[in-house]
Amino acid sequence: MTRILFGTLAVLLLAHTPANATLVYLLPEQQTVGVGEQVDVELWWDFSDEPTLGGGVDLFYDDSLLAFESFEYNLADPALDPALTFFDFVAGGGEVDGIATANFFGIAGPVRIGTATFTSLDLGAAVLSVAESDHPIVGTPFFSIDTLMPYPPGVVEYIGATVNIAAVSEPGSLTLLLAGGLLLLALRRHGGATHL
Repeated sequence: MTRILFGTLAVLLLAHTPANATLVYLLPEQQTVGVGEQVDVELWWDFSDEPTLGGGVDLFYDDSLLAFESFEYNLADPALDPALTFFDFVAGGGEVDGIATANFFGIAGPVRIGTATFTSLDLGAAVLSVAESDHPIVGTPFFSIDTLMPYPPGVVEYIGATVNIAAVSEPGSLTLLLAGGLLLLALRRHGGATHL
């Protein structure tokens, strides 16, 4: 009976242990915009459990639904060292290549690395994803500040996002529709169309 109690307690404790925070992710995970609208997607790193010296990622997107406009680093955050912040501004073919930064004091998190801006092109669900960078210059894996070695494969989890591009009614059209409805209601209350 004692073994069952200790076994159950051990399982419960393990089940409530928080997962390692070694994440690279995009926010918001879901958003809906209209065609031709600006889309902002934030890139976040969370190495709370074992800070990183830095690394690089590539951002992938559906270029039939989104047009890349810019990437801006969050240099207001002291975790980002402007002297060690790199970005290959060449983008195309659905990939923003070589978004990288480092800090010799470590980057823990969660830290907003920066914001990618796109323009929506057509109706559909645009999937965005991130992965370890394969850029020839800044494409390095994430290095642990504790071991000074790259994290083993599978330790860093990459989480993408989806942008739903829908037909959105224009605010002006909605206002006109509402005004017309109110006019019809007023005319009906005051004797209908005979007063026109």
